[in-house]
Amino acid sequence: MNMVSARLLRTATVTAAGFLFVGAALSAQTPSFNTVPVRSPIAVADDQDNIVPALKLGPNVNVTNETGAQSETSVAVNPTNRMDILTSVNDLHAASGAAASVYESLDGGLTWTNTYITPSTGFCYDTWLAFNANGDAFVSYECFDQRIAYRKAGTTNWVETILKPLAGSSPDRDMVAVDTSPSSPFFGSVYIGYDDNGNNNAPYVLYSRNGFSSWLRSAKVASGNPTIGVNVAVGPDGSVYASWEDYSGKKIWSAKSTDGGATFGTAHVVTNFRINTTTFFISIPPQSSRGVLPFPMTAVDQTGIHAGRLYEAYFDQDPSGSNTIWKGGSVFLRHPPRQHQQKDRPVLRAFLRRRRHLEEPEDHHCAVERNGSRRRRQPIRRLRG
Repeated sequence: MNMVSARLLRTATVTAAGFLFVGAALSAQTPSFNTVPVRSPIAVADDQDNIVPALKLGPNVNVTNETGAQSETSVAVNPTNRMDILTSVNDLHAASGAAASVYESLDGGLTWTNTYITPSTGFCYDTWLAFNANGDAFVSYECFDQRIAYRKAGTTNWVETILKPLAGSSPDRDMVAVDTSPSSPFFGSVYIGYDDNGNNNAPYVLYSRNGFSSWLRSAKVASGNPTIGVNVAVGPDGSVYASWEDYSGKKIWSAKSTDGGATFGTAHVVTNFRINTTTFFISIPPQSSRGVLPFPMTAVDQTGIHAGRLYEAYFDQDPSGSNTIWKGGSVFLRHPPRQHQQKDRPVLRAFLRRRRHLEEPEDHHCAVERNGSRRRRQPIRRLRG
């Protein structure tokens, strides 16, 4: 039986390879980093107010039941009905070579049906999903242009919008996010982060106050090296965070908007990669032909004592390991103690690392350093990769 903290499930991103990624947060001042190996997806002491009983994870389910590969998957859960789950894929079985497809489960993931496929007969890819607070669904994707489709709650019809020429000449690796906080001045806004491959891979964010119409594009989020994987997350106060991989500079950057995505402030370095990102794709055994990218996955805590905390999830080379995540690599968590959490700070305060080897199952332990006092947790059974 696999056990996992439900709190981390709410803030994490699950990749197709089976990794549970928890992330990093921007914070105050320049500390000396405390690095503590964490080999279990459990909550730390300050998170006790949000812990619920552990969940049992069932067997894997074949969603598409198609021959061939389906890649770059995304998952979203309807906040008005937790049994309603969407997952999207690049369907590489399509006659065009790739189609943006969405599958839906109404029984919590036990069974799935195809609910949307892009009407384009061309090559479509880079799908990403989100729901708003009302249960309206959104899927962003590209067909060598930028597109988004929505389905309003209680309906079955998807409506596609082509954001051309608004998104530029060659948008790439888009990701959609929604402001679901009633206290936000931009509640209901829908955001699409992407890079414009036709403009030196510059980072941008598209935004609409309802996701159905009146789309606009932000000013260029940052200048500098080419980017990939512009991931957007929204805070409870409506702050919009755009984060991306600077592959030639071997960094992850993040910038904040306080005007609903129209403009962004100074970009700050989240981390400097040890792994060599200058080759763009990084080869690992499960994906040796094309490779993978360590661009960030982000989320912002919406409630509780850490409301407004930004998390950045990414993989990197282990300080003493090899250059891949398959043997010796790690995913990382950096976050500030709550008494030090401040706005618009360029550095990361505390460093919490969870390392996962995929070769052999084992029990894992967690130790967390808090202001010089170490708190230990009991072993917990790991997730199988």
